[in-house]
Amino acid sequence: MTSFKPQALASARETAPHLPRGLLLDQLAEGWLDTARQLGCVAVVCNHALWNDATVAEAHLAGMRTLSYTVNDDWAAQRLIALKTDGIITDRVDLFSPAAA
Repeated sequence: MTSFKPQALASARETAPHLPRGLLLDQLAEGWLDTARQLGCVAVVCNHALWNDATVAEAHLAGMRTLSYTVNDDWAAQRLIALKTDGIITDRVDLFSPAAA
């Protein structure tokens, strides 16, 4: 279960603790990783432009998967693969080849 709303993820944790949770972010505000930890998230899902070497490493060190939305061009997909992010969300898989990295 993913959501932009921490309150929704907190409710999900209480009502369905067996469901994996992911925090969706369109910006990396101060404390973003602490928020994901406190919610028991297994993943952080960001706008693809927010990921860089440091943020990916920080999330991975916290034991979280890193996913990116919405990647609709080959250049962005290849950049995220090079950063070793864990997943890409796209509307246009036909435009790039993730296996080429």
